[in-house]
Amino acid sequence: MRAHVKPAYPGPHRQESTEHYSGEAGAVSVSPRAMMDVLGRIALAATSAYAFSVGFKVHEGVGVGWAAIEALVYATALGILVAAFVVTNGWSRRLQGIVGVTLAVAIAISVAYEITVLHPGYGTDVLAFAHAGAEILIDGDNPYQASAGQVAEAAKRFGVSLTRTAQGGEIDWLISYPALHTLSYSAFIGLGFSDLRWGTLIVELAALGVIWGALSPMGRLVVPVLLLVEPYLTVVFTGGGVTDWLWVLPVAISAITLHKERFGYAGLFLGLACAVKQHPWFAVPFVVVWVVRTVIGAKGMPARESIGAFLAGLVAGFVIPNLPFFIWSPSAWTKGVLSPALGNLVPDGHGLSSLLSEGLLELPPWAYSILIAVTLAGLLAVYARFFGRMREALWVLSAVAMYFSYRSLHSYFVFWLPIAALWIDLRFVPRPFRDYGLSPPVNQGGG
Repeated sequence: MRAHVKPAYPGPHRQESTEHYSGEAGAVSVSPRAMMDVLGRIALAATSAYAFSVGFKVHEGVGVGWAAIEALVYATALGILVAAFVVTNGWSRRLQGIVGVTLAVAIAISVAYEITVLHPGYGTDVLAFAHAGAEILIDGDNPYQASAGQVAEAAKRFGVSLTRTAQGGEIDWLISYPALHTLSYSAFIGLGFSDLRWGTLIVELAALGVIWGALSPMGRLVVPVLLLVEPYLTVVFTGGGVTDWLWVLPVAISAITLHKERFGYAGLFLGLACAVKQHPWFAVPFVVVWVVRTVIGAKGMPARESIGAFLAGLVAGFVIPNLPFFIWSPSAWTKGVLSPALGNLVPDGHGLSSLLSEGLLELPPWAYSILIAVTLAGLLAVYARFFGRMREALWVLSAVAMYFSYRSLHSYFVFWLPIAALWIDLRFVPRPFRDYGLSPPVNQGGG
């Protein structure tokens, strides 16, 4: 008879192991708790790596403050790294909270370093013009009617270059986005912000907080890795004056409420996102198809009321912030909002436009508009035809169409990543992993 020898130190994971071995050689089934325990330790190590990277980044900061921050960040990174090996439950609720707070603080520190040390001024005309437009609005004038002189003065004041047109000139309009973009930054100026990037950072942290709160324990494992592999998304763009987190926040809320089948709220927040920037516009057709097919295919769900609530919310979210400006000057509002498509701007980006900028492709801007329209129509037809298989791709297919835009900047693509991560978690994580941590672990080991 073979004696059973208990290991001298089995490790904390052994105390709650629920591994099941089948009759086949080498086959093993691991419980959700055991898997999450291991993956949680990996997430802690990834969080430590992110903290180390932030600590190293601020090393060149001058002054006692940055030195103290650097020392504190490194101490935190070391503590989290050690915790990955000594915690008795690799991904408990408490550890998830610690990781979430650590990541938020690390992002804030990194963005603050970008703003105060690396890039003291706005890096793009987007935020410079939003700042100038918000001041014009606060003074009681219409920012969509700003003169060419006011545009040039704003560029000079904030030290940014004017975007050039395809004819070799420069843009002569100030506002290129729907009204909620300017209204949001007007609020931050009213609160006393002199650098509106701090306002963008607040919105970013709010968006990440909303997403983190909706993620399952398994979904939260992915966040540190996502932050490590795409630093532009959370740090460089915010510090450089990119403003897309303003639409990511309402889209995230829309996705969460859509998952919960609260269609009125989902439509409202998607409409608000469309009232910030044009990027969410391209996702609307796919979301509408998702809502219609979901409602019609569900038993006991009032189809007409649900679809009507979504569409009503969508229209209200977009119209309410924009209607006053449209009434103020329909032509100025239309010119500003449609300028990304009709402004004949110089091609720039990372899709087909990269070939154009290198002289490898000769296409006028209107040809790109046709390409986008055809691509969107084709993607929508494929999405509707193969809805059963492509159902959950609704938030990312619009980014595919932007590949064919004559302006396809990096931000046009990567800001869909937080929404994609959120939707994957909401729709694909199985219940055993979603419920992980809701009940205490069961000790199955022998005495």
